[in-house]
Amino acid sequence: MDYDGNGAVINGESCTGDLDRDGSVTLADLAELLGGYGTADVAYPDGDLDRDGDVDRADLAQLLGHYGTACW
Repeated sequence: MDYDGNGAVINGESCTGDLDRDGSVTLADLAELLGGYGTADVAYPDGDLDRDGDVDRADLAQLLGHYGTACW
């Protein structure tokens, strides 16, 4: 996420959906989200991308919307 609003994701900022924090949104992140799919954010807070209290299709849609994004 571009926390400072400068249009660039740089060190210390993470991309939405980069659950493994490796610098990009990839198949590994998708697998991680699907592993927590259907759970409450208390059990799997990283997967609750929209912070609505559960890991569901809205979170999946967010991750897929950022799929392939590199974080710099």
